[in-house]
Amino acid sequence: SIAALRSADQRRDALQRVEAHMRLEAAQVSAAMQARSRLIRTVMHDLRSPLLAVLSVSTSLLRDPHHTTLGSKRSLLESLASCCTLMEHIIS
Repeated sequence: SIAALRSADQRRDALQRVEAHMRLEAAQVSAAMQARSRLIRTVMHDLRSPLLAVLSVSTSLLRDPHHTTLGSKRSLLESLASCCTLMEHIIS
């Protein structure tokens, strides 16, 4: 009957609208996940350099604590503080 066809058409149209809405939401979720991944990669990259510098400076101080001059120790400690400040700035 005509009423049954009309009802079937309405259900099909409603289903197509729901599917379109779900595709849109899936695309938005995907875009958000990609943005999150890019942000994490950027933060990791930005933290890697100062972290490696902290490791290098602290290793230098630990490796040769008695043969490093006072001025050299001060310079290394200033570098260490600078790297830590940079990492704190990146994080906050």
